[in-house]
Amino acid sequence: MKNIYETLVICGRYFEHMDFLDGIKCGKREGAQPVKGKRKQNKIRLDSLLRTKQKLRRLIWCNENRMKTFITLTFKENFKDLQMANVLFQNFIKKMTYRFCELAYIGAPEFQKRGAVHYHLLTNVPYISNEDVSSMWVHGFVTIKAVTKECNMARYLTKYLTKDSASDDDRFFNKKKIFYSKNICKPEILRDPKDIKARLDYYRPTLKQLYEQPLKIDFVGPAIYKLFESIVSHEFVPTTKEEFDKKLRSMLDVMNNSNSASKVNTLKS
Repeated sequence: MKNIYETLVICGRYFEHMDFLDGIKCGKREGAQPVKGKRKQNKIRLDSLLRTKQKLRRLIWCNENRMKTFITLTFKENFKDLQMANVLFQNFIKKMTYRFCELAYIGAPEFQKRGAVHYHLLTNVPYISNEDVSSMWVHGFVTIKAVTKECNMARYLTKYLTKDSASDDDRFFNKKKIFYSKNICKPEILRDPKDIKARLDYYRPTLKQLYEQPLKIDFVGPAIYKLFESIVSHEFVPTTKEEFDKKLRSMLDVMNNSNSASKVNTLKS
């Protein structure tokens, strides 16, 4: 199996490029020291939160043009049981889906300073009244805001996952931390160097680099992370050489026919 030296993740207009300087060595990891006890649990918990943050950010980037409303759901009481809160939240989503059959959403729980659970939710519903949402979420209070281009929803919804209180909170451990509908667009992940080069070459004139950072990844080694933004929104359509030649011949035929017709018209005149 070949080593992986780079990946490209395309999330809407955002491109995440990772260079693995030593390559990702496949197979059994040698020389790794096992992590045990409380340290192992803390490491697994933190790694899980970071992966969740990454996944949530990418999902929001992929669907930012679809999201219209930002809803916050809170509990009247100081409700701290995340597992039970998730059940109540999913019941609310069922009601929303019944009301809006094409509902697309991305949501995440958060703990307030007092310890109570509340939820942030992005939806593709252009408008819904506070009364309508309150009738479906009967456990507390509701706030609704329109999503504008100036809103950085990805940053807002993922910031809590890096808080010390979140990474140290046992209630997040081994629990579902993000929710999204099946009709949500997913990021495209490329690992083949030829595919990555073709895609970057295609978009390069429109790409603007936003961020670059060297990293040290466990079991992988040094890496370089780069984030790009495409300033022009258009879809990449891969074309084979045969397809390109066929389109070129078709264009030439149209041009030749047009020239022949113009010559005939000139002779007649």
